[in-house]
Amino acid sequence: WSSDVCSSDLRDSYLVHVLREHGENKSVIIFTHTCKNCQTLANMLWKCELPCVALHSLKSQGERLAGLATFKSGIVKILVATDVASRGLDIPQVELVINSNVPASPKDYIHRVGRTARAGRGGMAITLVTQYDVDRVKQIEATINTKLVEFETNENEVLPLLKAVMVARREAELKVRGSAVLEKRLINKRKKLIQEGKDPDMKVSRRKRRKYKKERN
Repeated sequence: WSSDVCSSDLRDSYLVHVLREHGENKSVIIFTHTCKNCQTLANMLWKCELPCVALHSLKSQGERLAGLATFKSGIVKILVATDVASRGLDIPQVELVINSNVPASPKDYIHRVGRTARAGRGGMAITLVTQYDVDRVKQIEATINTKLVEFETNENEVLPLLKAVMVARREAELKVRGSAVLEKRLINKRKKLIQEGKDPDMKVSRRKRRKYKKERN
């Protein structure tokens, strides 16, 4: 278990660097915290010539099963996932787990890193830690009673990636914005509000009024 300390502005560049330098021909799971960011990261990695599949709850069951099959068969070596993949899935041969964010709950961290080094096999887990994650890291260390070891990287090797990765990230965000992923998320939110007996249209109207007030101010 180790951590890679980086600036929040360089997090994506460090991720690409680690994958290229330490993830070649390895089975890798990259964990992130939201469906939107999961799909964005996957799109970004494709643009950086790092083939991967995304696994999150806004994908249909068929899409999830197909993506898992592609990953488990070794056709694609990188799986980008939310915590939906941290429990209950039988993926025994994961050699590297990367936390692209530090999870809020130490239990989530334990479940994530538990995806590697299974059944007596070797494995490694790397967490990308920014200046905003110090308290979460301390909570994790207290829970597992182990101090995370800093994973040594050379920032001079990461900086040249910054511009290309930022462009790839921006293009990936635009692609997600224009896809059905966010539309499905909004539908799910509306369903949840209806189930709770709330009026989803009333909530939208309040949001629009707040936005209008901010623009006027």
